[in-house]
Amino acid sequence: MKKLTAVTLLAIVLSLCGCTKKEPSVESIALNVTEAVLETGDTLSLSVTVSPSSIKPDAVTWRSFSKEVASVSSSGVVRALSEGSARITASLYGQTASCTVTVVRKALPASSVDLDRDILSLLEGSTGEIHATLIPAEASGRPVSWETSNPAVATVKDGVVSALKEGRAVITAKADDASASCTVNVYGASSLNPIPFADLILKSKLVDAYDSDGDGELSYFEAASVTVFKDVFGGEKAFKSFDEFEFFTCVTSIREGMFEDWDLRSIKLPDSIRRINRKAFKGCGLMKSIVIPDSVTELLSSAFEGCQELESITLSKSLKRIEERTFRGCTNLKSIHLPESVTSVGNEAFWSCWWLSEAILSPSLKIIGDAAFYDCRRLSSIDIPDSVTDMGWAAFSGCYGLSSVRIGNSLKFLDERAFYQCTGIPEIVIPDSVMYIGDSAFYGCSGITTLKIGSGVTSIGDWAFFACRRLASIEIPDSVKTIGAAAFGSCDGAMGALVIPDSVTEIGGGAFASCYGLTSVSLPSTIEAIESTSFYECLGLSNIVIPDSVKRIGERAFASGALTSIEIPDSVQYIEEAAFRFCTQLKTVTVGRSIRSIGRQAFCYCEALESVTVLADSPPRGGEDMFLLTNDCPIYVPEVSLEQYRNAWTVYLDRIMAIPATGN
Repeated sequence: MKKLTAVTLLAIVLSLCGCTKKEPSVESIALNVTEAVLETGDTLSLSVTVSPSSIKPDAVTWRSFSKEVASVSSSGVVRALSEGSARITASLYGQTASCTVTVVRKALPASSVDLDRDILSLLEGSTGEIHATLIPAEASGRPVSWETSNPAVATVKDGVVSALKEGRAVITAKADDASASCTVNVYGASSLNPIPFADLILKSKLVDAYDSDGDGELSYFEAASVTVFKDVFGGEKAFKSFDEFEFFTCVTSIREGMFEDWDLRSIKLPDSIRRINRKAFKGCGLMKSIVIPDSVTELLSSAFEGCQELESITLSKSLKRIEERTFRGCTNLKSIHLPESVTSVGNEAFWSCWWLSEAILSPSLKIIGDAAFYDCRRLSSIDIPDSVTDMGWAAFSGCYGLSSVRIGNSLKFLDERAFYQCTGIPEIVIPDSVMYIGDSAFYGCSGITTLKIGSGVTSIGDWAFFACRRLASIEIPDSVKTIGAAAFGSCDGAMGALVIPDSVTEIGGGAFASCYGLTSVSLPSTIEAIESTSFYECLGLSNIVIPDSVKRIGERAFASGALTSIEIPDSVQYIEEAAFRFCTQLKTVTVGRSIRSIGRQAFCYCEALESVTVLADSPPRGGEDMFLLTNDCPIYVPEVSLEQYRNAWTVYLDRIMAIPATGN
């Protein structure tokens, strides 16, 4: 038998001693939390207390009986996983303690709070309730706190308001970072007195609708308790005054067409009104003035359209927009001052406000709609703020009385007819921000003498400055690429010399027609055509250099003008009908080598002509009357082509001659 070594014997002894060691005697264990409600994703730290306290809880074993609902770590940290209930246990030397964990869906933070009322009217000593809804719906479980701005007037607990004494308090509900408020008006005993109405028929209509105690009167408190003003008038519209409307202090909206076509002379709005709907006062033709309380944030379309006697209006300082047609046809409105809160003026908002002499625009204004101030004949000045980025079609068209205009530095487009027929404007500075001047933008602005076009303008529209008759000079910046048809037509002031920069690639027909004071023109080398009537009837233009880029000269391009000579370069292939007709001072004409066609009456009635030279080797196509009534002047053609020309232009057979040889 093999002998055991001393080391082996010692190990066996120690092992036997360990097997017989007793576990500590634990009387009880307890958890710091026995019940808990957690939202999904939340954690809870559990800890164990052991009795007797001399025993440390180092050997605690943790267990979750619903691991899909909540898990627990070896250190007692519980994590909520999904909705449901889980029992978490801690075990130590035969003793067990447990905690029941209920897991609920995690509520999202509230993005906003919606109250079921904006205004609440209460008598002293009474209570009322305000209900709060959290948005989104997933935030419904979040706690809501309530507070009052004036605890001496009204207190609040869980949305229940207690009215203490006469006065006003603002009740606010808060959830997370969101809040909403309700104004509470507390009335005393005197509010039960009847309202003295000026119009007894109006009173009877309102008593029938809102007399809650049946005493045949409408008290201040009964009026203040009305939240929605119904149609109680049965089509009757002959009421002259409704100043008592101011006592309906819980009404927040004037419904669509509520007072439309009434014979109202005066009305006082309650300071609870937030919204005046479409056509609310449309056609109230006898009303001379109105004050829109600062509570109003929305004034919808046609609200005061056709109020022809309305002379003054005080707008709410909370108003954001003047909607379309709001004051259209308010012909007696004298002035308008847009509060700083207004950011847009809608289409036709002040159309035909004939007596409007003053319009002060908001420094926050961004949009002026189509025809917003159309036909405001007595408007004397307008300062378009730098905040305005968009101004619509015919915005100030027909404002004949405008004598001062400033265009802000953020506007990008001057739309069609923007200042059409504004005959009193003496000066226009178009800022560098403007990229496009629309068709007829300044059509008929006959008072303009000074025009400065900003360096950002790339396009000048058709008829843009047509009939600006006093325009003394034009400076076209080198940002401009196109000049539209008749853009400067009939600008017959003493404008003198005109330089059209090489950036311009297109000049529309009639662009400078009837510019009587135009004495010289420098055309860009980038254009390929001089369009029809471009310089028609330019009575001061005696000479012009046509650049080599031009291929076509359009109909009546220089007709009825004052040219004394013209050299048409070799690049030109087509001279269209009547291009130089009635140029009665024209003496010499030279037509380049590439000409293919000369239109009917191209040089007809040029009665002072002394010679015409055509350099093309082949006779261009032409009508019999292209040189009609041209002083029977000689028509010189290349000698080698003499017979071809005589055969082609038989009507001018006796006038066609070889180009004279030049001496050395």
